[in-house]
Amino acid sequence: MNAVDVVVIGAGHNGLVTAGYLARAGLKVLVLERRDVVGGACVTEERFPGYRISSAAYLNSLLQQRVIQDLEMERFGYMVYPKEPAYFQPFPDGRHLIFYTFESPRCDVPPALPASSESEPEPRAPESQRGDHE
Repeated sequence: MNAVDVVVIGAGHNGLVTAGYLARAGLKVLVLERRDVVGGACVTEERFPGYRISSAAYLNSLLQQRVIQDLEMERFGYMVYPKEPAYFQPFPDGRHLIFYTFESPRCDVPPALPASSESEPEPRAPESQRGDHE
């Protein structure tokens, strides 16, 4: 193996930016990552069956424009898409909740399940707070 100047542990977004700047400065950089994907909080993964989401990058606006320009990220395919709807929450019973941005003020709230629905268990006190009578 060729000698390296710097080893960056972790190929998350911060490690990759650090490695990019070090490489631009002329250093030989080795980046090590334990996962089979790189990007850390900036990856898109299937977190629920059929739903691919950004696992943690909820505020892409925190990425400084200077970093995007310095590392020529757009040249390598970096692109930001507006997030619409702004929020989507699926529920195990198939219902969902959607919030849209201020530019398109809508809110899609499906009807609640009836109180007598079999898919909704009766509320119970936590086991630690129950007496023998329950």
